Amino acid sequence: MKESKRYEPGSPEIAEKENKPIEIRPELRQFFESDAQGRFLNNLYTKTTDCPGYEGAKIPPLRLGKNEEDIMEDTECCRYVYPDYNNPIYDESGMDIGYTEIKIKGGLKEYIIYAPKGKPPLYVFDNHNHALFAWQECKDAGLLSDESVLLRFDDHLDMSRVKPHHIGKLSRNKIRENFSNNSLTGIDIENFTRFAFEDGLINEMLFIHGRLSKKSDEHMFNKNNQLHDLNADEKFKFLSPVLFDKGLDGFKKSLKKIKDSGKDIILDIDFDVFTKDLSEDKTLLLEQAMREAINFAQVITCATSPGYGNHTDNTKRVKKFVKNYLENKIDKKQDSQYNR
Repeated sequence: MKESKRYEPGSPEIAEKENKPIEIRPELRQFFESDAQGRFLNNLYTKTTDCPGYEGAKIPPLRLGKNEEDIMEDTECCRYVYPDYNNPIYDESGMDIGYTEIKIKGGLKEYIIYAPKGKPPLYVFDNHNHALFAWQECKDAGLLSDESVLLRFDDHLDMSRVKPHHIGKLSRNKIRENFSNNSLTGIDIENFTRFAFEDGLINEMLFIHGRLSKKSDEHMFNKNNQLHDLNADEKFKFLSPVLFDKGLDGFKKSLKKIKDSGKDIILDIDFDVFTKDLSEDKTLLLEQAMREAINFAQVITCATSPGYGNHTDNTKRVKKFVKNYLENKIDKKQDSQYNR
């Protein structure tokens, strides 16, 4: 009797046999391992773990995805806990000893990466600070140069004035070990971009938000976040006026100019940028700009941001974006950038 051929879990043969081919860029293969179910998991995100800083918050696994349906919402999980400053806690003497906690319900069941050949790797997280890990991973894989520009769609800068906990030279391990819900103890959603600037992982940021006014720009830059202590203010530019005043053509010209200069673009999207007061026209323009930016990006990171906007709506938008990314044919003029 002919012996049946056996395959290792997660092998390409298994994928072909099950008619479920899932590609992974060879540069990133070193960071992923297969489990007993044949799934490819990032070797630093193999299981659900606690998120230090506040009790109850969890970090899910990061696995290789096939299509947009791999992105699944978990309405019961807890991804973020923060103090409710309107409700202090007092001891018996009346001394303020802390605050009650607000636990944000909802997030993604798993984090997903898409890495088909000929396309920029695309990571999907819920809490935005995990994007820092993706940038470092792609830098380690040789997919990002030392001249990287962060193209960010977001409603927040994530450049907290609070001096972050010093972890030394960035590495995948250090970033993964130092995720927290507290900016004083680690890498959280308010300060993670500052780490990237301080370490030289990125050295320029182009920022797009939906508030669309010079007054909003000045407030966001000077009041909410101060980049002056990083000497990064001259490397920061609001690209919103270019997009909303000059349209997609002006936006694409700006991105082409960056690529022609030899710099890599990290496309970073926090889907809380779609605020409830955004008009339909401007919502459509943002979506179009995101799709166009895929052609110029070397790496893409997306966040659904529980607690900011409607997480279910954010998740639906991410799935729509990923579907377009998977179906999109990268401009051949840009294609060589993915084959370093």
